[in-house]
Amino acid sequence: MNEPRARLPLDATERAVLAHWRSIQGTPEAQTILLEGRVSAPATRLDPAPDLRAKRLDADERAALAEWRRRRDDVRAQTFGEAMLLHRFENQGEGQPNAAVSLAKTLRPEQPSVFQRTWSTPRRIPVHAVGLLLGGAVGNAFGATRLRGGTWAGEGLSGTTAAFRLSCFLAEALLRAHARLRRSGVDAVSEEIGHALSVWRAFEDGAEPPLDARNVSWLARELPRSSADGPSASTPGGASALVSHATLSFWWGGLGATPAESDQAPLADLVTGMVLRGGGDSPSAVSAAALATLLRESMFDAPELALSEAERHVAALPEGSLVAGALRRVRELRDGCRAGNATHRDAVAELGGFGEVVGALAIGVFAALTSSSWQEALSLATDWDGDVAGAGAICGFVKGVQEGPGRIGEDLVGSLDVGEQVLRLGLDAAEEFGSMPANSPEWFARYPVLPKHRTTGAGAPREGGQTAGRTTRGTEQSTVGTSDVNMNAVERAIADFAAEEAPVSRVYEEFLRTPMLLVTSPESSDPVFFHIKDQEKEQIWVCTRAEAVPDFAPGTRVAIGYQLLPLLGGRNVHIATPGDQNDLMLIGERAVLHSLPELTDEFREEARRHPGSWLPVPDVMFRSSPGAELGEHAFVGQFWVDESGELSGDYRPNPTYMPSPVTLGFPEPASPLERALHLKYTGYASESELASVVARTEFALVVDEDGSVPTTTSSGEDRPVAIAASAAKYVPDIGKNAVRVRAESLRSLLQEVDLVFDAGTAHQVRLPGAALIDALDAGPESEGAEPAREAQPQQAGAPSPQPQPQPQPPRPEPNAHERFLGSMLAGAMGDALGYAIEFNDIEMIRRHHGPAGVTGPVLRDGLAHISDDTQMMLFTLEGLIRAHVARRIKPVDSDPVPEVQHAYQRWYHTQNQPWERAAGPYARHLAQPDGWLITNRELFSPRAPGNTCMSALANFAQTHQHATPRHRINDSKGCGGVMRAAPVAVWSNDPAEVFKAAVDTAALTHSHPSGFLSAGVLAVVVHQLIRSVPLADSVRVARDLLVRWPEHEEQLRALDAAVDLGARGPVSPEELKQTLGEGWVGEEALAIGLYAVMATGDLPSALLLSVNHSGDSDSTGIVCGNIAGAIYGNQAIPPEWLEKLELHDVIHTLARDALAEFSPGPPTDPAWSRRYPAW
Repeated sequence: MNEPRARLPLDATERAVLAHWRSIQGTPEAQTILLEGRVSAPATRLDPAPDLRAKRLDADERAALAEWRRRRDDVRAQTFGEAMLLHRFENQGEGQPNAAVSLAKTLRPEQPSVFQRTWSTPRRIPVHAVGLLLGGAVGNAFGATRLRGGTWAGEGLSGTTAAFRLSCFLAEALLRAHARLRRSGVDAVSEEIGHALSVWRAFEDGAEPPLDARNVSWLARELPRSSADGPSASTPGGASALVSHATLSFWWGGLGATPAESDQAPLADLVTGMVLRGGGDSPSAVSAAALATLLRESMFDAPELALSEAERHVAALPEGSLVAGALRRVRELRDGCRAGNATHRDAVAELGGFGEVVGALAIGVFAALTSSSWQEALSLATDWDGDVAGAGAICGFVKGVQEGPGRIGEDLVGSLDVGEQVLRLGLDAAEEFGSMPANSPEWFARYPVLPKHRTTGAGAPREGGQTAGRTTRGTEQSTVGTSDVNMNAVERAIADFAAEEAPVSRVYEEFLRTPMLLVTSPESSDPVFFHIKDQEKEQIWVCTRAEAVPDFAPGTRVAIGYQLLPLLGGRNVHIATPGDQNDLMLIGERAVLHSLPELTDEFREEARRHPGSWLPVPDVMFRSSPGAELGEHAFVGQFWVDESGELSGDYRPNPTYMPSPVTLGFPEPASPLERALHLKYTGYASESELASVVARTEFALVVDEDGSVPTTTSSGEDRPVAIAASAAKYVPDIGKNAVRVRAESLRSLLQEVDLVFDAGTAHQVRLPGAALIDALDAGPESEGAEPAREAQPQQAGAPSPQPQPQPQPPRPEPNAHERFLGSMLAGAMGDALGYAIEFNDIEMIRRHHGPAGVTGPVLRDGLAHISDDTQMMLFTLEGLIRAHVARRIKPVDSDPVPEVQHAYQRWYHTQNQPWERAAGPYARHLAQPDGWLITNRELFSPRAPGNTCMSALANFAQTHQHATPRHRINDSKGCGGVMRAAPVAVWSNDPAEVFKAAVDTAALTHSHPSGFLSAGVLAVVVHQLIRSVPLADSVRVARDLLVRWPEHEEQLRALDAAVDLGARGPVSPEELKQTLGEGWVGEEALAIGLYAVMATGDLPSALLLSVNHSGDSDSTGIVCGNIAGAIYGNQAIPPEWLEKLELHDVIHTLARDALAEFSPGPPTDPAWSRRYPAW
């Protein structure tokens, strides 16, 4: 019986791999590939083979594909040849970088990189960098094992030596220097290297590095101290100098250098100078320069050429003839061994005659170039009487950089004591020196500027989301710095916790109630969610004061922790402090737990009376006495009461909660005025209510000695202020003279001046003079007025409003902006939900995900991946934005088709198509694609693009002719036109214009009427919904426009069938298939998406209904999301879904940009024109 074959989702690259595999299957080459676990490179450039997407794979094919994926994803498994193979398949011979760096910036010419010559083949860079470092570590540890009388038999290696560890510190210094060069334009290599040397010395001595050193060097914190130090490890001289300075080969040659040139003199000068200044002799310095030059050349040239270049360069150095002669003899002996005229052992013996230092260089290089396996090479390099640890490391450096880490062997790499740190350092080097280095806050926290130039705070978080420092207590971790007499409450709590004088719970308490600066996005007051590499949780940053705000912060606003609680599920909070004070990382879930009010017996009894509901918890201030109903803002959050009436652990904070003065720890008010100030500060009293209390109360006013009232103007304010106090204890130190006054006596002053009460306290309030004059004018009728919202607190146990039976509280009607954002984000969410199960029938979906099918996002690598549907939706929206910019420049230009076609060619380029092939006529104007969207490298990811779209765009690139409803290029009515049509809803206020624009842009790829008319219907439905038109009426408007177009009958039948089925409510997937189809074609995808919205009452239910069926689940999901999001708004998307949605930040940003462009006052600055160019 034949073995069953599995159906696997394949991207374009994998389809090309399998196409090649099938072309050789059954040949001796194929058998070798299976035995060795490798997929060989194709002989010619291969186009993707779309027909393979739906084919089934046999056992051999699955094995080959699994090995391909393993080697693609793990650089430790890659050799240099396999890196070139990956590049060839992924980019089809072209040099398009494919890095997924969300905040990357392309390096400018004035910011050179050692790998600049390899940018056209970016897959090579991590292989060279990781190979050099891992190879050096393995060789060094192998030699150290031999030095101690041990042998490698698979049981483990000794630790690395101090010389190798110094090479790691120097590599880290180069990364910091290059990151600093990118940020500031300052080339500070010498300064960074000097700092690295001091940190290394403290590390090897077992001393605790200074605080600043710990904060700058993650290696000083994480590299294990080994006991393997041998005779060559104590100083960077002798043969150990070659090892310790090998990583200087990463140096880019200085500011303004051109790495494409062959001049290696700057590198040689740097290395020889460092060795000589460190006490090394001339042979050590020249040999170290020779090794660094050889490693540098090996990153670009074949081993023979690299060796010849190193020999040529070192011969030009003073006293370089001995080393040059040794390298020349290495080449001669290598050729002799190949010809059978010499043995390897005799060659090693002869090369050892060059001396301890030069001999170690020659033997290490010879062993690397002449041995086929790593164990053979390392055994040969360490089989002499000299520095075996040094020769082993040199062999490993050379063999690693030339071959890559894939041939080292998992057993050798797994035995390293520094394996994880070296791998991370190598990957970071590839990232920093690649063409698009990271530009994120976590990257600059890992590789910060030296402390005296620090811009991110001494306690900036290192990778993993923790804060750099010595004191470790789980995730809460702090650096111990100097105290500041002016510390605020949070800073003091952190300092006391770091000094073990207070528990961490005090930090949480102060975080909840102390005003701090929240790092926000540039477009709004929403917080920035920082994604930390290799860390599951995002971070929110708050800063204790302005001096602590990092330079990468787009914006800030004042906030307290209580206001952030709804955002903290699954996130951490980084508290940044100024100078050398303490930073701390708080766990979001713990912050929520610390905010929970005490659950009284009365509250538990109330819960028993309301089973199966959400029970709101009032603020502690409203529990001591009976009172009237409270507003929503007075409730801390809600507990779910289970069916038995017991409180569950399911709790959600109230996003509108305003903590009371009691919760914030304000002292008991000593007067009605102080009480009113507390309530105004916390939002429980209005400005007019406070003014009414001030109008009838005496208070203190700061005056000068002559009785005049001094005033000052706050930053950003036009009106000056005078200083007032509710009691003598709140008169500030500057108020040596203060008098008791009534507001009536200040009428003339209040015409020009506002009052600031209790300056410098937690409850400081500014009261406008005009408001106080209004209260005075109101007269006696305001006597006795009290702040209304706090007048009658509520008894605990009788919370109001009554418990809500539904699991989600009612939301206000979304506005037009929220509806459009919802349409874009929910569309992508539906796409991601469906993409995980596309091509699966309902039975398979139920087998894999349960009887209900998928019930939430299916994650891969921690994300819900989008498909080509969302990608094309984004490029459609970008094309419309650019078309609108063009229309503003030239009002008669009202056709968006050219700009949208241009956008689609940019998307086509992201699908592994070289720009000159993809661009068509646009290549005449642009050497590379322009605009902001294309800079998001995550979009360079083929996600099973449709054949019709790909072939149509290829046709345009060749013919330069737009397809139209009249000029048809195919007979496809696939769903590729409707799936991307929703953004057209913003094009015009006229639904007829929207319908036509959607039809015309869909017809660029799909020529069947049902392929483009479905797009017109969807765009108009969304157009009406974002204008708050009910769904039934929106469909009616779209239907009326549809029937005006010829050949509409098929689409009309599907639309009416969807409305009829939706009126019945949800039906089984089997009935859905019989009634509306599977969604592979335009009219069916639209019908299923519309039906799912009409048959349900909320957004999540609609999305899940739209994808759990047999058929094109991602396309029906995106259509459903476009419609449902326009009804319910972006706030209706479950946050736990949205945070896992791939590219959600890009989608949100692009949608907000569209709202800005299509607003009455669109941006006109040059930056906007560069972001969305029109020509």
